[in-house]
Amino acid sequence: MIINRVRYLKGPNYFAYTPTICIELDIGVLEQKPSDSIPGFNEKLLKALPNLGSHTCSKGYRGGFAERLRKGTWMGHILEHMTIELQNLAGIEAIRGKTIMMEKKGFYYVTFDYQEPHSGLQAFLAAKDIAEAILNGEKHINVQSYVKQIEQLYYKNKLGPSTEAIFKAAQAKGIPVERMGDESLLRLGTGTRQKYVQATISSQTSNIAVENSCDKSLTKSILRGCGLPVPEGEVAHSIEDIFASADRLGFPLVIKPYNGRQGQGVITHIKNKDELFNVINCLESHVEKYIVERHIEGHDYRLLIVNGELIAASLRLPPYVIGNGKESIRKLIEKENCNDLRGEGHEKPMSKIPLTHTVTCYLEKSNRTLDTIPNQGELVQVVGNANLSTGGKAIDVTDQVHPTIKNMSAAAAKAIGLDIAGIDFICEDISKPIEHSRTAIIEVNAAPGIRMHHYPSEGKKRDVGKAIVDYLFPTREEAAIPIIAVTGTNGKTTTTRLVHYFLSNENTKVGMTNSDGVYIGDEVLDQGDCSGPVSARMVLAHPEVDVAVLETARGGILREGLAFRKCDVGIITNVSEDHLGRDGIDTLDDLIKLKRLVAEVVMTSTMPIMKQD
Repeated sequence: MIINRVRYLKGPNYFAYTPTICIELDIGVLEQKPSDSIPGFNEKLLKALPNLGSHTCSKGYRGGFAERLRKGTWMGHILEHMTIELQNLAGIEAIRGKTIMMEKKGFYYVTFDYQEPHSGLQAFLAAKDIAEAILNGEKHINVQSYVKQIEQLYYKNKLGPSTEAIFKAAQAKGIPVERMGDESLLRLGTGTRQKYVQATISSQTSNIAVENSCDKSLTKSILRGCGLPVPEGEVAHSIEDIFASADRLGFPLVIKPYNGRQGQGVITHIKNKDELFNVINCLESHVEKYIVERHIEGHDYRLLIVNGELIAASLRLPPYVIGNGKESIRKLIEKENCNDLRGEGHEKPMSKIPLTHTVTCYLEKSNRTLDTIPNQGELVQVVGNANLSTGGKAIDVTDQVHPTIKNMSAAAAKAIGLDIAGIDFICEDISKPIEHSRTAIIEVNAAPGIRMHHYPSEGKKRDVGKAIVDYLFPTREEAAIPIIAVTGTNGKTTTTRLVHYFLSNENTKVGMTNSDGVYIGDEVLDQGDCSGPVSARMVLAHPEVDVAVLETARGGILREGLAFRKCDVGIITNVSEDHLGRDGIDTLDDLIKLKRLVAEVVMTSTMPIMKQD
């Protein structure tokens, strides 16, 4: 079987409204061999991927696909179902697929859902490999290794959980959202209404507020000046300074890097000088400054503030292992890290416990090492902080937060100047009124992870992504400029120019694409045939555009799908037999189905197109 072409249809397309991969596949001699004519194939396939037996297929009922296999179906259709199943086994939601026979015998369009392009294509390649292995009579096919490879690609390339939560919340609200580059930058909205989010920092977040929060000593100074509770502490530039600070502050103590992040290098509850000596011996040499603070007894909480409101609160628990009297701490951590909920970095609900300096240094405090074998039933805390990034757990306590603590957390975010903030807070009981002498704000975070709130280890999930999107754009109309899409066979460019002319005035700058070029107002940005999605996205991304008028030709829809999920007005001129026999558009009915996509994505209710004086 030969793959002739791969198309990634990002927007609404000929096959579906959702992102779709389209594979042009040549099955060669297998065109003469439907599944019912290949001895043992169906049985081996269902043994390798047993969940295929529950696929409904076009039959619409459970087991429909297995019935198609028994009666005879072709390899393109089989690979479609295999690809969907392999993605699901890798934890990737995929539901829809469709296989279409091309005019040339033995050639097929195989289409299927994807969430992330690298893993989506790999799922198809894996399906092809497995099918060919069965056809070649191979007895041992390691399906799980293929699934693992797909899963690794997915988590390597997908958005992190915090950014993904914002992305999905924007989509659910109908707000245009696009990932910029390969990292965590999102653009929400279009034209003059667009805004950006990087992780959980928005384009409305003050730069000086971010700088304030990154300077732990300055943060404490600002909060203390407002009368908010912070732990007593000092900055230490050397080991001698650390011991001197310990003498002045007294025990128990906390030591953390001055410019640390995500709990890395934090050592808590140092009870005496002996433990301090043990800690000093394993401090990281590259760290130039440390903060030495009084340890505050109590529970570790994260309070999430958006636009001055408490949206979520979590009790954070440090990672621990339970001894069995036989295995070392290292082995117990390795076993816990096999938990399906734990992944590398931020890819899954919980992070793996790091077998790094962070753990060895904390264990050193109590004269333990990674090779120590704990007693049966002994609970051993292995990291000195409760950050999720170092393997901690989170329990939702949002409904328990006392009003005085809500007010304190909002005041802390406002004092630093942050619109979105994570307040790390220590107290005995978050449901009781604040006691300044027994509580402390440990940190104010400018880019707080929201994974713990969306995927708590216990308690109710909190949709912080939605709260952030609602803060940035209370309504869809405040995010998306009006879009007028024009398609058809003849007269598209003329119609597009006329609409551009009628809408343009001193208060409205119209962006236009057509077969002559890209225009922002009267300015020409590009020349040539610009009636495809690349040019349309250029207009939608331009920060001066108030309204977009987009000529939308067949070629661009077939290559990538539409550049927008919804438009406000769809104009379809005549549709006649033109350019048939190309890219699977063989009949007038095929062409009508393609062109009517513009009408199908028109918003049912629209905003005013022109600005009011």
